[in-house]
Amino acid sequence: MPKDDDVLIQLATRIPKGLHREIKLYCVQNSLSVMDFVAAALLEKLKRNAARAPRREVGGREEAGPVRHGGRAGAEVEWPP
Repeated sequence: MPKDDDVLIQLATRIPKGLHREIKLYCVQNSLSVMDFVAAALLEKLKRNAARAPRREVGGREEAGPVRHGGRAGAEVEWPP
């Protein structure tokens, strides 16, 4: 999934144990690494969200609206701020 010239960072998060097991099982059955699965899932979510976001003009150019991410305890966080 990552290109050879991509700089990779480590992402640490907590997810339910059952979800982790499902992800691992899916990855084994589909010959994927968990890293590739997570990166692809996050990219897909961001692309889907950007396609639905209204367009707005910023600094003379058009950009997608904010991407909303669920934060702790269901709080919504906008990105970019």
